[in-house]
Amino acid sequence: MLVCCERSMQITKIDLNMKLNFVEFVAAQVVCNTMQFILLTVYRAGGVTLRTATVPQFIRQMDRLIQSIKRCAFGEEIIITGDLNLHLNKPTLDRCIQFRTLLDTHSLKQLVIGATHNKGNTLDVFCASEHIHTDISVHQLMQLEDQTQPLSDLFMLVCMTTFLDELNGETPPTPKRRKTDEGEGDNGERTEGNIWFG
Repeated sequence: MLVCCERSMQITKIDLNMKLNFVEFVAAQVVCNTMQFILLTVYRAGGVTLRTATVPQFIRQMDRLIQSIKRCAFGEEIIITGDLNLHLNKPTLDRCIQFRTLLDTHSLKQLVIGATHNKGNTLDVFCASEHIHTDISVHQLMQLEDQTQPLSDLFMLVCMTTFLDELNGETPPTPKRRKTDEGEGDNGERTEGNIWFG
């Protein structure tokens, strides 16, 4: 998995020391200007692993993962994003009900609405708390050589995120420092930036 950001942002990988069978992940602390949050990027393979028998194990492992990331957070908001191959556009499916229950347990909401795959299914998630306001748009990328051919069967999500404190005109708290191998994180101001993951 890959997570990258602009140079204007500070991103620090969080080592949770966990190996899970049903979900791949990368966890990182992101600091941009006065915004600070934990980004958890996840991937659940499709195909055979979509069998109903694997869903309870996946849900349990996601629960462990979220609990672990909460213990690492220093009061930061948590954003979970990635491709879970759950077909969340079909809310009556048992696996979708289990996933929504998991999010409710951790006071998170799935904010992606609509298809994120060319077969019309919602495979991708952007989950956050009610303290984060996000506008999400979905785009199909086309090949550079042939603009009539899609680059992938998956669509790209563009998420514009604002913390509730900023919406209310309040100053968000000063980011706390997370120790890294190079020493403590820098609290200097940074401009807004972009994050890419996949």
